[in-house]
Amino acid sequence: MERPGENRQLFFFYTMSLPYKIATLLYCFNERDEVLLMERAQEPNLGLWSPCGGKLHTEEGESPYACACREAE
Repeated sequence: MERPGENRQLFFFYTMSLPYKIATLLYCFNERDEVLLMERAQEPNLGLWSPCGGKLHTEEGESPYACACREAE
């Protein structure tokens, strides 16, 4: 079922161009409250440790939640 204004909002989202990238970070903890980190294999911050995450595919209309799920795989 379509919500009022939904097409207009999607049209605006697909036609706008953001001057920056949006990213998600995942903070995954185990039962001992340790956080999962990854060693960065590319610049920026090559060799440093960071939480998992990635950039949203805004050109495809990806949501932050969908990005987080994709990165968690």
